[in-house]
Amino acid sequence: GDIVSLSSEIVHTKNGDRIRSLKKTSLAYDKKIVGVVSNNYEDFTSVGNNILTNDNPMPVALKGRVPVKIAPDSTPITAGDYLTSSSTFPGYAQKATKQGTMIGKALDDWNSEKKAIMVFVNTAWAVPE
Repeated sequence: GDIVSLSSEIVHTKNGDRIRSLKKTSLAYDKKIVGVVSNNYEDFTSVGNNILTNDNPMPVALKGRVPVKIAPDSTPITAGDYLTSSSTFPGYAQKATKQGTMIGKALDDWNSEKKAIMVFVNTAWAVPE
């Protein structure tokens, strides 16, 4: 799952509404984080049903348990740690070490041998301990 945030690009929905498209995050602690793209089409709040096919609609987890890619240069993660977006690997998470926008909390431990872990997605501003 890639972490996505609001982009500056405007797209039109099937019914003519104008909305911002989503892009992989590329800033640490990105203030425009929205959720995590996943291939689970049945368990999310938003699945892009009103998005035109040429705008590449994808299901986006806004809350819940989702696998999220972890940046290889992240410090080790322990279950319960806050995660945020990475500036070195677009769409990937890293352990949060300062206050800012979080994508959620790790549900598994992580070290550089793993590519992704389960995360409880709950986008918020937080101060890690």
